Amino acid sequence: MAEGKDATKGTSLTQRVLRGSVLNLFEHVVRTAALLVVTPIMIQGLGLESYAIWLLLTAAISFLTLLDGGITLSGTRFLARALTKKDEPEAWAQTVGTLRWLYRWIGTACLVLTLGLWLAAPAIVKNPAWADTGRVVIAILGVSMALRFFMRLHLVILKAYVRYDLIVVSSLIKTAAQSALIICLIQKGHGLVVLALVQIGTDVLDQVIVVLFSRRTVGQRLATAVMHRPMLPELLKFSAMNLLNTLGQHLRTRIDPFVIKAFVGLNMIPVYNRGLVLLTMFSDVINAVVGGTLLAGFSQVEGRAGLEGLRHKFMLSMRLSIVLSFIGGAGLFIFGPSFLIRWLGPDFTQSGSVLQMLALPYTLWLAQFPTNSLFLSLNRHHLLTKLTFVAGVFNLTLSVILASKIGFYGVVWATLIDMTLFYGLLVPWLASRVLEIPLMDYFKLLLTPFVLLSLPTFGFYSLIQSHLKPEYLAIIWQSAALCLLLGVCGMFLLTGEERTAIMSRLGVKPKTR
Repeated sequence: MAEGKDATKGTSLTQRVLRGSVLNLFEHVVRTAALLVVTPIMIQGLGLESYAIWLLLTAAISFLTLLDGGITLSGTRFLARALTKKDEPEAWAQTVGTLRWLYRWIGTACLVLTLGLWLAAPAIVKNPAWADTGRVVIAILGVSMALRFFMRLHLVILKAYVRYDLIVVSSLIKTAAQSALIICLIQKGHGLVVLALVQIGTDVLDQVIVVLFSRRTVGQRLATAVMHRPMLPELLKFSAMNLLNTLGQHLRTRIDPFVIKAFVGLNMIPVYNRGLVLLTMFSDVINAVVGGTLLAGFSQVEGRAGLEGLRHKFMLSMRLSIVLSFIGGAGLFIFGPSFLIRWLGPDFTQSGSVLQMLALPYTLWLAQFPTNSLFLSLNRHHLLTKLTFVAGVFNLTLSVILASKIGFYGVVWATLIDMTLFYGLLVPWLASRVLEIPLMDYFKLLLTPFVLLSLPTFGFYSLIQSHLKPEYLAIIWQSAALCLLLGVCGMFLLTGEERTAIMSRLGVKPKTR
């Protein structure tokens, strides 16, 4: 059987996971830089109302991602485990064939629901002047989403093979093309419809590149893929729980623009969104380093070494995640408000308050980011998923109640309360059960670095507090100093073996005697 050149041969799983993490981090740095450049141009070129409409429409379209139903996560897990089985060719062919069949149906369903959103566009924007534009934008973005579903199998293949390097290349090309087109077209006076066309055009480019890389990775093996119906119940059961989890997350954050529009006003959506966007960038970076690449890695480790080997890998990823999350959270809390004023202007001063209020719960969440891959790799995510959905409903209910009472900040307080309770109590309890370790041992793993890193952070903040200014140069050197300080302190929280592994990936060779 002819196969594509497998670039994973000759490299260990740990090397591929670390390489994928580093490249994912680089990708998110580039995407963040692009967003920082493009956003002010969009706000100035479109106007605040038009930009708010864009955010509202893209929020509505984002709910179509629920159609994935967790198939991408579960498909990555199933295909990664198929690669470790003795009957690997047959298991691989059945998994790929079943996923291909599912994504075809999901893509079709996406087109049908896009039609429903197209009909509902006037009700979404609630402004006759924007009704026609809203319909066109929703139609374009919905078709773009459907195309991504039809091609999603190839992304799953690259993830299962831990080929995040190839995914990064495709994403970087898309980011560069999309950013350049948006800047050029917005400056020429074009509006939301042209933005949507840029979105679908660059999505097509991205998908074509991913397909080419996927075929290069597996070669003619795709021709052996066959639908295997007996696999569907287990795959769909695993995915259904992921869907419930994703729905809970959507209720926690992505429905907020609609609550703000209903109780506060359209123009406050960008204020809330821009405060949240820095936290979203923050979560993307943590996901790049200790998130996505770990699912395939954990699944293969669990298949080879059992719970004990998985526990060892998890402890490493947790320590890394805690240190990185604390550095990012502290930096956003201290420098975020000044940066937002310099980036977008004084009209977005309240965005800084949103950022500071949510920095701590987001840090608590991201410090435990590896738990999601842990639960999924062991198929122990059912209770967490149900609780995530309940928390999402709680968040939405509390947002509506508080927004009706105290306005804009009611939405922020609802998210703060929900996330603090969920990630401060429920997730530690569940993780300790899955790892089969005492709850207090887990709290020690989680909270000890927080306490130790807080000391130099408070000292640093007391020294520079009077020097905080909305100036890029000051923010850059001050945040770099904080990162260096906490990075050095954080290295001492890792084991010698972990420090050596990290330094080797950074190109620093350990000293030999």
